[in-house]
Amino acid sequence: MEEINMNAWDRDNLNFILNTTDEAFSDWMLQADSDDIDYALELITKHREEIYLKEYLLKCDNVEILDTKEASTVLQKFRI
Repeated sequence: MEEINMNAWDRDNLNFILNTTDEAFSDWMLQADSDDIDYALELITKHREEIYLKEYLLKCDNVEILDTKEASTVLQKFRI
């Protein structure tokens, strides 16, 4: 599968997949072909990767904040 760079169209489709009713999703599945299903799975995979990246960046930001606070505490000991 080729990686998708999500545009507005892709995001709308992802929104449908994530937020649709069970009935509407079942109707979509009945008319979907294998390419449609592959595309939907690619959108979900891409979305999951974005969530993992955001989570990682948040953790990195929190580590930097903690390191800065710890450094300030240590430096405070040397200030007159």
